[in-house]
Amino acid sequence: MDILSLTAVELAKAIREGKTTSVEATQAVLDKIAASEDTYHCYVTVEREKALQQAAGVQKKIEAGELTSGRGSLCYQRQYVHRGNPDYLLF
Repeated sequence: MDILSLTAVELAKAIREGKTTSVEATQAVLDKIAASEDTYHCYVTVEREKALQQAAGVQKKIEAGELTSGRGSLCYQRQYVHRGNPDYLLF
């Protein structure tokens, strides 16, 4: 599965069905950034560890049944990737 080609709805479904995880999705985005940042220079700050830590916390809540796909909660995850504005949310 190419995580980066999924829509937000498809990604939420894949996470809910256990086909991927929040951590894997976050890692895919971080890998894409790392692969292209030297060419495009789009990001001021990429805080990989914080993003992965938060993704792991979100995944634990998903697995515990605390987060569901209702009202977009699977898609609400602050990524620690900033485009010049520290309050910019990637998702």
